[in-house]
Amino acid sequence: MNRLRILSYRLYYRILFKLTEPLQRPQRPLKTTKYKKNFTSDKLPEQERYQIYHQIDKYQSVSKFLAKKGRSSMKTVIVYKTSLVYFEKYLQSSKQMNIDEAVLRLRTNKLDIYQMVEDFVNFMIEGLGKSLNSAKVSLKPVKSLLRSERIQIDPKMIAESASIPRQFRDKENPIDKVIVSKILQSVKVRRLRVFLFCLASSGCRVGELSAITWKDINFNSTPVSIHLRPETTKTRNGRTVYISDEAVEELKQWRYFKSKEGTAEIDSDRLVFQTHMNLRKLEAVSPKHITNKMQMEFASLLKSLKLDEVKPTKEDYKRHKITLHSFRRFFNTQVSLEAGQPDLAEYLIGHRSLSQTYFKVTPSKVANIYLEKCMEHLTFCDTSSLEKSRSNLIDRIAEKDLVIASTKQQMDIMKQQMEQQLRQQSEQMSQIMSMIQHNPALAKVKPEVLVNSGKKYKKKISSDNSSTT
Repeated sequence: MNRLRILSYRLYYRILFKLTEPLQRPQRPLKTTKYKKNFTSDKLPEQERYQIYHQIDKYQSVSKFLAKKGRSSMKTVIVYKTSLVYFEKYLQSSKQMNIDEAVLRLRTNKLDIYQMVEDFVNFMIEGLGKSLNSAKVSLKPVKSLLRSERIQIDPKMIAESASIPRQFRDKENPIDKVIVSKILQSVKVRRLRVFLFCLASSGCRVGELSAITWKDINFNSTPVSIHLRPETTKTRNGRTVYISDEAVEELKQWRYFKSKEGTAEIDSDRLVFQTHMNLRKLEAVSPKHITNKMQMEFASLLKSLKLDEVKPTKEDYKRHKITLHSFRRFFNTQVSLEAGQPDLAEYLIGHRSLSQTYFKVTPSKVANIYLEKCMEHLTFCDTSSLEKSRSNLIDRIAEKDLVIASTKQQMDIMKQQMEQQLRQQSEQMSQIMSMIQHNPALAKVKPEVLVNSGKKYKKKISSDNSSTT
């Protein structure tokens, strides 16, 4: 059914383009600026940055370097390319050369590499007004580019030449379960609601969750599992995560809504959070597009809840204190502290650490631990779980009442036994005192002997009385 729909779309647009081909369409002006504000500086306007961004692709060293980096991740290419734009601007303004010319001079030892690094860091901080962290991040792609061109670099000399001081940072205030519950209960957008529930209970990254398909979800397992494919993860290692029961209910409602209330089948290869198809390219929407939409909708939600606090930064752009990545930190905290499973938390969120090298566990064991110890701390709005916990609490109270009643009964029996022993002891003392009064010489005799002789004396008197009668 979906293939027929795609073919019909293609045929429709081909006919439409052929009919409108003779018409002269007005050409749109090229969009040279992405933002209304200039987020670089006066020395590097946005239009010039845009031109340099596409100009450095023609350099042989840069194109070869970015091609090698693109084999592992295209996101790395985008970040590295932005840093190389700043490096190209520095070379043009200070050295009157481009990146290829600088690489050639460095190979022939006609340019001091350590002085160039020092000048580039000063240009980033003082010239462009970037923060210390931005200068440090931008220096990493430059060093990687030079190493790829077989230019030897001494790391200690680079560190001394750059001499970037440490940046002062305040500790971030983490979000707690109250804030997460408030956010989840206030969201009205259907897709964002499902996305946040899965994000808070699984601990996966935003890009990883945006890239899952319907065939990656196993609704038959307990708890429901989601397989993250290796090509969608940051570390390129596939793993399995789990979601809570309330997230499963939200996901089933979303599937029912996407299937037009159960009247149509959903393609298993389709992205879970995809709402439409890209009609221009006649293909599925990319996970990056879904991530951007989720971030925009989440920012609007925080603004409506007045939780859109901004971190104090040197740059002009705003960085919110609460982001989608905060749910991943919350998951790690809950599983580590509340559930007492720190190694399991690192395993589920997919971190690479030394402890994970020796942490080997079967998937069934992970599922049981998540179900028994973690799910209750990752449940926010599920009333059925609350009712279940309430019934369990009532059962526990009833059991404690029975224990208290049996304990009280045992205490009453012990009290009666103690009273009986006290009465016997008082009778024995009165008997000893009466015997001592009749014969003072008995005061030197042990009390146990007097008690035994008193018993024999009582038996003799009782026998005499019986014979007299």
